[in-house]
Amino acid sequence: MTNYWVVRAGRRGDNIEDVVQTRGLIGIGWAGVGNLRKFKRDDMESLKRKVHEADPDERAGLGARILHRFGHEIEEGDIVLTPIKSTRTILIGRVTGDYLFNAQPEHYLLTNTRAVDWLRTDVSYDESPIPLNGQLAVWDANGYADDIELLIPEERSSDGHYTREQPRAPTARKVTADTIALRVLPAEWASQEQPDTETDLRAWRDAIASRTSHHNQLVQAFARISSANTELSEGVFDLAALTPSGVLLAEMKTLDGTLEDERRQVRYAVGQLLYYEGLCLPDEFADKPLAKAAVFDKQPSPEHTRWMEGLKIAVVWQDDDGRFTSTPESNQLIESVGLPPFTTEESA
Repeated sequence: MTNYWVVRAGRRGDNIEDVVQTRGLIGIGWAGVGNLRKFKRDDMESLKRKVHEADPDERAGLGARILHRFGHEIEEGDIVLTPIKSTRTILIGRVTGDYLFNAQPEHYLLTNTRAVDWLRTDVSYDESPIPLNGQLAVWDANGYADDIELLIPEERSSDGHYTREQPRAPTARKVTADTIALRVLPAEWASQEQPDTETDLRAWRDAIASRTSHHNQLVQAFARISSANTELSEGVFDLAALTPSGVLLAEMKTLDGTLEDERRQVRYAVGQLLYYEGLCLPDEFADKPLAKAAVFDKQPSPEHTRWMEGLKIAVVWQDDDGRFTSTPESNQLIESVGLPPFTTEESA
């Protein structure tokens, strides 16, 4: 399967075009961590410890996740996008080689590398198929696969004809409540919430990081209470719980307490769930009864709750004690795929 990745190479102010484009590679630094393949694929704790040793000021969990993706998850044949700040363009390429480590590179980006055949080098920021702010150095862009594919030119086959590999159906990564991947900020929030010229950028970045953390905590908390007798998966969606009776597809949203934010997050949740159901369900979920759930860290308004339930989307939220709560109407949807109901609150 082809996966799609964004690899943000370079420090602020760097001109990295010559390093990555002319040499045909993607690269990240982290020389102090060493060869990423010496860390087993499932041994994140050792990688976290090494990240902390190499840079005590770096958040070890985030750094380890970035390095794990680059060293173990990106594969030959995958599509990568690399934004170039100096030219405000995005490189789009196909990975053509395995991971390589260079202990004494001439440039820090040549420490951890993968060979790439650049298919496009002229995509402007204005044409960007991905959000350009608020993301990690290496992140999974499978949710933008369709938009990315529209920008990839046809590739000439050996017989001289032009062909393009058709995007494959997305797959779901099997997870447990304790091994859910550390997810980046939901991209639609990052792409909409841009700072103006008077914004304190440090405070803005802190707010993004805080919301990302709360989102991840919400996903993990919901996974823990959904994990009994189910098989959990994550993918372009936040979480799916597979039971013998069907699938619960869940999208998590955090609310800041304002009506404006709630309207935005409800729209995102509904749009994502409908899109994922229609176009992004993995093959392993095909032909199974499906229920959709929008999960919030606070109770949404009765108007939004009734509207989502009218669309056959269950509404679940955390109460002040951290318990997941729902309405009788939403619980019926949840029970239809074999999951137990949540604490009940009558609809207004």
